[in-house]
Amino acid sequence: RRVVRIWQLEVEDSSPIVEYQGFTVSFEDFSRLLPGGWLPDEVVNLYMVLLKEREQRGSDKKTLKCHFMSSLFYARLMSGKRQVYDYSGVRRWTRKVNLFEHDRVIVPINISNSHWALVLVDLRSCSVQYFDSLGTCSEGIARDVLRWLNDDSVDKRKKELDSEEWRLCA
Repeated sequence: RRVVRIWQLEVEDSSPIVEYQGFTVSFEDFSRLLPGGWLPDEVVNLYMVLLKEREQRGSDKKTLKCHFMSSLFYARLMSGKRQVYDYSGVRRWTRKVNLFEHDRVIVPINISNSHWALVLVDLRSCSVQYFDSLGTCSEGIARDVLRWLNDDSVDKRKKELDSEEWRLCA
């Protein structure tokens, strides 16, 4: 019922519906959640924040420690029209985080503004998994994320990942 009431409101498209921890979701963003709409970055990023909060509330030992990247991360990692790998463009994104103290790293990816994919880095099992909403496979994206993880390890821990241990599941 609450959702129906929001649709019935007469508001400007840019009117904020949710403002939370620096994220604003407008009426226009919310309206894109209707069938056939495009899920906007703002909604994905807010959801990542909410997942992180939920994880932090988990007090039992079964709760996995996760790090959630922004939906803009992969686009910045692969900068420019030619999609060239650029670790320096995202190096600072983890300056306050030791990824290797986490169980998982979640990377939402906007694929050419046409659909969403997700990369799950499981640091416990040394795997990089690629999930695509259209069911397509992209070992290249999984490989890019593994390369970034290795570069982050070298940069922050001064230690390369053991390539024999890691597997790609795309």
